[in-house]
This record gives sequence, structure tokens and C-alpha cells, in this order.
Amino acid sequence: MYSVLRRSCFRVNCLNQSSNTSRSEELHLSNTHLTTKWSIDDKQQRNQKIKILENDKLAQIKCRLETKELWEKFNELGTEMIITKSGRRMFPVIRASFSGLESEAKYLVLMDIIPVDCKRYRYAYHRSSWLVAGKADPELRLRHYVHPDSPFTGEQLMRQTVSFEKLKLTNNVLDRQGYVSYVIFLILLFMLRS
Repeated sequence: MYSVLRRSCFRVNCLNQSSNTSRSEELHLSNTHLTTKWSIDDKQQRNQKIKILENDKLAQIKCRLETKELWEKFNELGTEMIITKSGRRMFPVIRASFSGLESEAKYLVLMDIIPVDCKRYRYAYHRSSWLVAGKADPELRLRHYVHPDSPFTGEQLMRQTVSFEKLKLTNNVLDRQGYVSYVIFLILLFMLRS
């Protein structure tokens, strides 16, 4: 059994921030990153609220969105994707690079997609816009997309760009193929300790 140190919430919108943010903004952003220590076999802890732990090793880890310019353009346009039950590959693809890792340590890289808010929306064709149509469905169980090449050593992760090109989005909540449903991207990084 492994214990896992978790550095989560490398959010696309945080990664999309300008690289010339001030030190105080950088500190504020790093305080929004959640870290926790848990056992892979402990399913009950997956349902508990995440505890914030101070960990110097995790605080040094940086994640960089490699396709930042493309994501900024899509953000300006407000581009949407039509997703299906069989799943559709996400575009633009998330490509990220990491730094500040321990060379010999092993890491799992996962992606999670969570709702932006707790509302349900419907499209109004006569207005060409989305309207709030009530409360959202109850939250689904955690559905992380594990990068197919995981686990990585720290050296491998710092040397290459991690691409989530095989990730598919689906609106099928019963999907058994590991596809992900719904809508804010988090890149989760787990460090395995024996």
C-alpha cells in the first residue's frame, strides 16, 4: 500500500494567468492549491472534505499550461463543445509541463473536471444564449482521468510535456471507460511514497 501526497488544483484559469503576476498574487494563487495526504485504499476519505496541509515539497511544484495562447483565444470566444454518451475528445487538448519535482519520486498525473457552479442551464435559441433552468443534479462521485502513462518519475515529468489528448468528455454518468463528465479542469498530481 502506498501513501500519497496530493498537490491538486492546477486550474486552467490559474495556469492561464500571466507569467508576470506579482509575488503577492502568486502567493494568493498558491494558497488556493489544496494538498492532502491519504491512502489509495481508503475509499471513505475520498468522500470527506479535503484537509489543507502545509508541505514545502509540494509547494515548490509548478505546473505550466503549454497551450496557453490557444486556451486564451477559446476563452475570449466562449467556445463550447457538444458532448455525447460515447464520449468526445476534448479540444483544445490540455498539455502541461511540471517543475520542482523530486527526480526519483514516482508521480501519478490525473485530471478532474468539476461543475463551475450548482445550476442547471438550458439553451434559449431565440436569445442565442444559455439560461439558468434550476438547480444542478446532485454531485457525482469522484471521476478522475488517470493519465495513461502514469506513474511517472519526477525526472520523466520534468523532461516532457504531459498531454491529455486521449481524454474524452461524456454526458454518460454511468460510463465505465474512465471518461470524464462536466466542466472545470483540474490537473492532479500525486506523489507515491512506499
